[in-house]
Amino acid sequence: MGGLALLITTFLPWYHGPAGVSANAWQAFGLLDLLLLAVALLAIAPFAASALGLEVPRMDLGLALLGSASCATILVAYRLLNPPGADNAATSVAVGAWLGLLVCGAVVAAGWRVSHGADRA
Repeated sequence: MGGLALLITTFLPWYHGPAGVSANAWQAFGLLDLLLLAVALLAIAPFAASALGLEVPRMDLGLALLGSASCATILVAYRLLNPPGADNAATSVAVGAWLGLLVCGAVVAAGWRVSHGADRA
């Protein structure tokens, strides 16, 4: 569910600029949006694999999710403190960025649980 939530938050407004212009994650970032997409797909992968009846190495997937989501969380937090654009004083952070940070943190927690075997059946 975290992957789907992260994917949805990338389409919400992340920043408000001068003259009431807002930008979502896809419009505001150059590469961070692709990292967020990768994290979302990694988080969705176990559900897609089980729906298709495929076996996935949970430990490897959990570690990949933990690493990529940790990087994404750090970069999103940095972009909350330092918004993209030339005029940072006129750019304000919107609700999508805060939700993105929250969901990234939740995905980090899920990756940690999976990589430490917390949801082994």
